[in-house]
Formats: sequence, structure tokens, C-alpha cells
Amino acid sequence: MSDRPNPSRLPLILLSLMTLAAFGGPVVIGLVLHGGPQRRWPPDRPIEWITFFGICGLVLGIMTVSVVILVKNQREAERLKRERQRID
Repeated sequence: MSDRPNPSRLPLILLSLMTLAAFGGPVVIGLVLHGGPQRRWPPDRPIEWITFFGICGLVLGIMTVSVVILVKNQREAERLKRERQRID
């Protein structure tokens, strides 16, 4: 058995969600924008604005959580490295 802990699946889940949002988000925005009477920018219906800002917020939220996890993992790796050097 290994003494290493099992890696978290959260980063892979976040990567999958980010990929889906990055490729599917513009498609959804385009479909919603083309549904109103005015098919140009700026959107004329509230649902178009809600969709636009919702998808942008989703992408920014996933990016923020990903960066927080990265910083947390780097700090943990540095802590473990210092502990290992202290033991040796």
C-alpha cells in the first residue's frame, strides 16, 4: 500500500465544467440572442441579459475556485516539503 493520499477529483470535475462552459456557453448565448425581435447587440430582452451574465458568472466562478484550489495545493506541497526536510 502507498502512504500517499488519494488525489481529489474536484480539479478534474472543474476542468470538465470549464470545458463545457467555454464551448457550450457561447452556443447558448447565441441561441438565446437570436430568439428576440432584435438579433443584434445589445440584447433587448431581460432573459438575454440574464443568460449572458449568468454564463459569464459561471465561467468566472469556476476559474476562481480553480485558482483557489491551485494556491491551496501549492501551499500544502510547500508545507509537506518543509516537513520532509526537517525530518531528514
